Amino acid sequence: MLDILTACFFTIFIWVGYKNGFLKSAYKVAAFIASIILAYILYPYIKDFIVGSAFGDMIRSIVQTKYVEPKIASETLTATALPEYMRSMVATGQTALNDALTSFITNLVLNLISFLSVFIITRILISIIGKVVNIVSRLPVIRFFDRAVGVVFGIIEGVIIIYLVLALVYAITPLRENENTQKYISESTLTKAMYENNPIVQLVTPTDYDNLSSK
Repeated sequence: MLDILTACFFTIFIWVGYKNGFLKSAYKVAAFIASIILAYILYPYIKDFIVGSAFGDMIRSIVQTKYVEPKIASETLTATALPEYMRSMVATGQTALNDALTSFITNLVLNLISFLSVFIITRILISIIGKVVNIVSRLPVIRFFDRAVGVVFGIIEGVIIIYLVLALVYAITPLRENENTQKYISESTLTKAMYENNPIVQLVTPTDYDNLSSK
C-alpha cells in the first residue's frame, strides 16, 4: 500500500516536472540541493543551541521516559539472588547504558529537527528568487525543450521530498508510539528501502559515540 502511494507521488512529480519545464524544475532541484547543503553546514550550530534549551530538555525527557525503565531494572535486580555488591555493579552498568542510549537517540532526534528546520527556512527564502525563473521559463522559444527535460528534474525533486518526509518520520518515531507507521514501512519494498537508506538521516546520525553525553 505504501509503495503504491510512493509510486503515485513519483508520478505526480513527473507530471509537475513536465508542466514546469527544464528551467523552473532545474531551479527547484538546485534550490533543494542548496538548501540541503546549507542545512548540513548550519544544523550543528542550531542543535547546540537547542541542547541547552527547555525544548532540548523536553526531548531528552521524552526519549528517556520511553526507552529507559530504571524502575523495572531495579525490581529485576532485587528479585535476583545476586549478592548486593554484584547488584550494585550491574545497576551502575545499566545506568551507564541507559544514559548512552538516551544521549544517542536524543542527539539524533535533535540533529534531524535542526536540519529540517534550517532546510525549510532556506527553501522559503530561495523560493522568492524563483519568481524570476518562472518568468524566463514562459518564453515561447524554449518552452518545448523546457518541458521535456523538466520531467527528469521532476523525478529528482520527488526523490528528495520523499527522503525529507521519511527523515521527518525518523525524527518523530522515537517521540511517540505509532506501531502502524513502522508496520506500513516494513511491509513495503520501495519505501522501506528508502527509509532504511536515507542519506539525510545518515548525514546527521551522531558518529562520535564516546562523546555523546558531552554534546
